[in-house]
Amino acid sequence: MDNNIEKITLFIDAITSSTSSTGYLIRQSNRTWGEFPESDFYVPLVLDKREEVIDYASVSRQQGFDIIDRQNFNPFFIEYDFFTTIQRNKIINSTNLSIAQIAFIRESRPDVNNDFPTDDGVRNWFDEFGLNELPWNPGTSNEVTLNTLEEVTINLQNIVSKASIYPIDINN
Repeated sequence: MDNNIEKITLFIDAITSSTSSTGYLIRQSNRTWGEFPESDFYVPLVLDKREEVIDYASVSRQQGFDIIDRQNFNPFFIEYDFFTTIQRNKIINSTNLSIAQIAFIRESRPDVNNDFPTDDGVRNWFDEFGLNELPWNPGTSNEVTLNTLEEVTINLQNIVSKASIYPIDINN
């Protein structure tokens, strides 16, 4: 174990509270107390690559470091099992469409509504054409992207849907 591991301590102004559902209150920027922090907490993780083979092989150590792009993740979402129910990032085919999303497609694309009067017809169109044609109505106020379609129905098995409930950014 290396002795030069940097220890990071986060200081949060918090008090215990029996009235809070979390058991504590956190100081807000306006000097009031609230149940949840106003922003995410980020912890920098420094990763480096080393290798060492002992005894029967030569020992080599990489000189210098490989730069790894920093990725921010919020430990809160790991601790509270944000990702345990996630099955996919976004809609990837028509089997992921809900009835409300099919109705939204009919409303957004009148041509589809006329040519494919059944829900199964809309699903087939989405697999063959619709997904590949996104965004629909680009550059207008009625522009439809995969995220727009995803936000029609909240599905807690999708990252985009779940992220719209919790205030986090998803990098696409």
